[in-house]
Amino acid sequence: METESVTISLRIPKALNADLEKYAKLGNYASKTELLREAIRATLYESIGTMKGALKAKSRSLTTSQWRASEWKKALKNCGGDAKKAALMLEEKEKKAVSSLKF
Repeated sequence: METESVTISLRIPKALNADLEKYAKLGNYASKTELLREAIRATLYESIGTMKGALKAKSRSLTTSQWRASEWKKALKNCGGDAKKAALMLEEKEKKAVSSLKF
């Protein structure tokens, strides 16, 4: 068990918050915070495993920020340079990913 923790502030869209509440209940989590904590750990450890594997294979993998920049460029291009439409497109993509989660 962690003995020391810090508080962070996070702004998320209302729709994502509703999904978090729904999945916290479905997954039998005590709170959204517990769900987020576990999701962050899983994502972080998976990323570390991927990075270690890439280093072992001596291949180059994208960092998270590089991947986000790449996704943003694609969305912006698909929306004809309209940043607002691109942001909405990426948000919809995230919603679909969350709704596909199985508990």
